[in-house]
Amino acid sequence: MLQQRNRILLAIALCLGVGAAPATIAQVANEQPATGGYQTPMQGVIRVGDTWIYSGDIIISDIQGRFCEGFKCAHGRGRVGGELEWSYAGTFRYGDIVGEGKVSIENEEGNKDLVYSGPIMSTPSPGGPASLCGKSIGKGVSLVNWPEYLIQAGADKAPCLAAWVERVDRGEALPQEEAQRIARWYKRVHTAQLALLGGQSRRTFDRVTLAGADIHKFLARIARQPRPGASIYFWKYQRGAAESDTLAIIPENFAAFSTPDLPVSEIVPMQLGTGPSAAVIDDPWVAVGLVISIDPTGYVVTYREPGQ
Repeated sequence: MLQQRNRILLAIALCLGVGAAPATIAQVANEQPATGGYQTPMQGVIRVGDTWIYSGDIIISDIQGRFCEGFKCAHGRGRVGGELEWSYAGTFRYGDIVGEGKVSIENEEGNKDLVYSGPIMSTPSPGGPASLCGKSIGKGVSLVNWPEYLIQAGADKAPCLAAWVERVDRGEALPQEEAQRIARWYKRVHTAQLALLGGQSRRTFDRVTLAGADIHKFLARIARQPRPGASIYFWKYQRGAAESDTLAIIPENFAAFSTPDLPVSEIVPMQLGTGPSAAVIDDPWVAVGLVISIDPTGYVVTYREPGQ
């Protein structure tokens, strides 16, 4: 896990020109050179438990649609499945289904039947990327239990969707300039995370406050009966969701937890203190991937690679 994370970070550092020679994320992860002004996405897996699992092309991005976790998003060609009643194989853009693909839906025997193949697009996610092709005037068909996804966008969007598929197949899904912008953003976030943990894999603090409230008061409001080893894991930052930005939390070893998604304003600024000093997190992105465990000796903070 740490080896994979370091590999990505090395690639980003090289992309920024920090190191012996310039390189791209694609060159380190896939050993494939970028072509022209574009970078090839990495190959990888993104998962949220068994709820859904994505495998295929991924990028590191702060522009995130539905099929993203932590810092990684489906982008290019891939497949999504898991415990969903449906599966999809085709093209993605910043975590959203865009382009062309095949949709299969589970039948009464538990097998999945192919029900559609062709142009496809999803409605924009709250706080996610704007629709590449705009809103379709055609009448689409909704997926089971996911009415926001349109299987068929309508003939009015077919040329735009086909153009995106061509870009993906030509290796032009991620412009070099955008890749470099993302690299600069991620380097800033990672530097802050390294400083927080003191360059170590784990660090113990005497106190933790979330938006000015002691973590015990915070947990008493939303959780019940923390067991030994109870922890909260910040796995995704969602901008513009509902009425406010949210941080998604995965709780572990609690008898009950009222909500997995909390407004950012209830989490940051986050302070982690030892003695008279305290580290402060003002940027929600810096919290992504952090695990705060309640330990008899204090609060143990570690990093978990999102999507693993």
